[in-house]
Amino acid sequence: MKHCICTSLFLGLSALLLSGFFKFKPNKADIINFGIMTYESEEIVDNPNTVSGTESFMDEIRWVERTDQIPAKLGVSFGVEYIIRGNPSHSIDVVEVIIFPGTGLTNPETGKTLKESPYP
Repeated sequence: MKHCICTSLFLGLSALLLSGFFKFKPNKADIINFGIMTYESEEIVDNPNTVSGTESFMDEIRWVERTDQIPAKLGVSFGVEYIIRGNPSHSIDVVEVIIFPGTGLTNPETGKTLKESPYP
């Protein structure tokens, strides 16, 4: 009799846990846009994880061209726009990591080179 109650309790708890598990949808990110862009205003903050030592936050972004080929010219801005989907009652930590091609990105003034740049 004791075994039967424990087995029933185990099966009941397993059913509850599994039903909750299958209702949970994992978080994921979808890329909405990428390429060359312009913007209206910019806030620059210190970030030692970047080659320049700063990070920019832009307002009123306008996408000029959807492309994965960015010309190496002064004044050309580019970016990636994404949305994170998932269960709104669960919080997640997001770390954006930009990986630079080849040997990385070097700041000609400081000589600092990075192969990737994380943005917490």
